[in-house]
Amino acid sequence: MDGNLILLEQQKDFCHRLRADYLFTCQLNNYYTEIDVIKTHQITTLVDKLTSASQQKVNISENKNIIAQNFLHGLGEKFIQKHYGDLFTVDKTSQKDVFIDTFFTLNNSYDLKILARTILKNDDDIFWSLTEEQVNQYDVFIFLLSIYNFHDDIKDYPIILGGFLTQDYLKKNIDIQKILISDLFYGGGLKGYLSSRQNDQVSGYIQQANKHFQKKDFDLAIDVYNQGLQLEDKNPQLYFLKGVSCWKKGDYQGAIKDFSRAIDLDKNYLLPYQWRGFAYTYFQKYDLALQDYEEEIKIDSVSFWGYYKRAFIHAKLGNYLQALDDYSICLTINPKCFYAYCNRGFVYFQLKDYHDAIEDYNRVLSLNPSLFEVYYNLGCIYQILGNHSQCISCYKESLKINPRYEKPYFNLAILQADLGQFPKAIALYDKILTLNPNFIQAEYNRDALVLLCENEGKLLGEYTEYNQQKNSKTPYLVDVHTYHSLLKKRKTDK
Repeated sequence: MDGNLILLEQQKDFCHRLRADYLFTCQLNNYYTEIDVIKTHQITTLVDKLTSASQQKVNISENKNIIAQNFLHGLGEKFIQKHYGDLFTVDKTSQKDVFIDTFFTLNNSYDLKILARTILKNDDDIFWSLTEEQVNQYDVFIFLLSIYNFHDDIKDYPIILGGFLTQDYLKKNIDIQKILISDLFYGGGLKGYLSSRQNDQVSGYIQQANKHFQKKDFDLAIDVYNQGLQLEDKNPQLYFLKGVSCWKKGDYQGAIKDFSRAIDLDKNYLLPYQWRGFAYTYFQKYDLALQDYEEEIKIDSVSFWGYYKRAFIHAKLGNYLQALDDYSICLTINPKCFYAYCNRGFVYFQLKDYHDAIEDYNRVLSLNPSLFEVYYNLGCIYQILGNHSQCISCYKESLKINPRYEKPYFNLAILQADLGQFPKAIALYDKILTLNPNFIQAEYNRDALVLLCENEGKLLGEYTEYNQQKNSKTPYLVDVHTYHSLLKKRKTDK
């Protein structure tokens, strides 16, 4: 499978997020998700089926053990049928027992055999095992995790897609007795891989183009995609991938054109909306970006990133109340998204709701204490509120993390001068000019303070923090670079 390295790198990120309980979720049928919940009514149906089957083979005392033994694999089958039912179906002809293992065949490609294995999640050591017979018999292996084992008191069961492997890669690279979760390909590539098997010829063009893409030979990649489009000119994936190559090359308008063509061919194709929305944001075409993020949310209504990006655009357009609503929805879906807290804090600041802004920034720091810009922003708010001790403390925390960050030095110097501590203020301005000799406003303020100290009794001219748009006595917040799109890394659905 081409792109193994990409999927393995994505799997590393997935493993980190798995340990942090920070997985992506989507409840829609036939859409990718890292985690989903098998609901009570499905559990009841599954247990009834297992109970009926086990009663035909064992006595009542052993019935519960048989149910528990087969239960995990039944959960895995439910998960796969929901999110991959459009691609393959359960192969009932291969079932040797109630479940034990779950076998699938790819639609329209009955020579491709798929084996799904589900185990109980163990925080200390997560691994699966296969027999040589299984490895030789199946082409694709899907690995799943259940949070809970079977228990009468548990109604809903979360299931995690751990990843997948192909037969050829498994034989060459993996110890089949202990298949670690870090050995797997990222599950987000499963649907793309299976779809590509349905059209080997087009897949060949994609694989060839990807090799050029990885070498940053974007012109060659585009040429190969064009060859594929001559073969199948209504393939939305080819247009999307070609658009990504155009974007990387710097042909931004060509990229937008290809993303638009992919959307025209498949209105429910999520990735082109994401990339085109990102492109429109890049060119500050916020109204058009907003439309794409609206469509993204329609396609995946529980995507916290969709609400996050739409909120970002609303804030850019000055629609602060709509931005607050979307950031709040984002945080309802994913309470650990510190980017959303950070940006919502900025919106509260714009609305002069300083106390709520402080609360959100403190939440950011509880999730990610390394964001020195957030400490700076808190210092600005405390400076506006006249809380000098808190203000100074926040500026110092910002500088402790990043001693070369100029803005806290500048605001601290202004504050020290306001408090009459001119030597300290002058020393801070000297520090700024050591870091950035071209900081004209710092040089002006320092010289004014030096002049004041040399001429007691004379009034110091008004000094303010420099703003490229205007001079203002009110501290302003900085961009904490929280517009982290999912598109920063090249993502495909293959």
